[in-house]
Amino acid sequence: MLEFYMPKAAAQEVARQGVAKQDQAQSPYARPGRTRSLGSEQNQLDAVIDLAVTQAEVAGLLRDRELFTTLSDPAVIQHVETLEDDGSGAPLPGGDYRAAISSRVYGIRNRIVHMKEGGGRRGTPLLGLHSREARDLAADLRLVRYLAEKAMEHWATDLP
Repeated sequence: MLEFYMPKAAAQEVARQGVAKQDQAQSPYARPGRTRSLGSEQNQLDAVIDLAVTQAEVAGLLRDRELFTTLSDPAVIQHVETLEDDGSGAPLPGGDYRAAISSRVYGIRNRIVHMKEGGGRRGTPLLGLHSREARDLAADLRLVRYLAEKAMEHWATDLP
């Protein structure tokens, strides 16, 4: 669902940034050592998330202690970004988690999608169908469902 909105988000960013081509538009989130061009899928997902949810909406979702605890635990789903906590297991006050959420969702997506290709990038282990990690995706599925609902609401149009 989120991938469906990538072209729409990229087009919106191209127009907002006043550039001629998608490759010239930049992700709303800076990541050290990575391109910010909206030519990359990761950066297009950044744009979807940035346009579909606000920092405050994400903070509201992450007030769910069980959800945040799972998303911030590197042992639950390995080799993907975890959300940084304040040292006591709570979200950082005023923290904007949208970039981290985008990286996490994209990382999980890649670990699943690359199963069909027989391997992940740079030796990242695949997320197999019957693995422990696959059984532990409930928090991430809740997060993706929330993002998808917000994206659908954002780009919804009235019926004629």
